[in-house]
Amino acid sequence: MFKWVRDELGELAESYNKPYTITITNVDNKPAKFEAQVVDR
Repeated sequence: MFKWVRDELGELAESYNKPYTITITNVDNKPAKFEAQVVDR
């Protein structure tokens, strides 16, 4: 399990946590947060 976080500079940081969170800035320049639970394969 890991966590991807896109900071304000557009950098991707990886952190081993769960659930993982992906933060994306949309065209309206508003932070959109996407969270999903990862399942071990």
